[in-house]
Amino acid sequence: MHAEAANLYGRWAHALDAGRPDLLLDDFTDDAVLWVSTRGSYRGHDEIREILRGRAGTVLHVITNVVVEAPGRTHAYLHVVDLASGAVVGRARYDDDLRQEGGRWRWHRKAVDFLWQAPGYAETNVALRRPDYGSQNPVGGLTR
Repeated sequence: MHAEAANLYGRWAHALDAGRPDLLLDDFTDDAVLWVSTRGSYRGHDEIREILRGRAGTVLHVITNVVVEAPGRTHAYLHVVDLASGAVVGRARYDDDLRQEGGRWRWHRKAVDFLWQAPGYAETNVALRRPDYGSQNPVGGLTR
């Protein structure tokens, strides 16, 4: 399962960095929830597509320390690097629940909990906030 989880994270980073979030939807279950601590929750493929499209291709996602806690439960760290300056503009932790469907693991609940953001990067996230901004992590991982 560790290799499958690492591949999920790798596809996530590469598709976002290439500005191709459409490539990621197959990695989510139909009823998936993507929760971003700075923005709120996005449910289902349509909402997830919209939020991913809004940020794709502007930063580099460097994912480290992938841990499989149990089958279907994974964690990792994220460093967000600005493409223009090369500066780290955010640090986050992923706490994810996966479900096996169609012979492969897919994200069912994906939580991105930002631990730090540079001021300019944080300001761009304010415009993307959802009504449930500030709600609890639906995966139940690290929360502030």
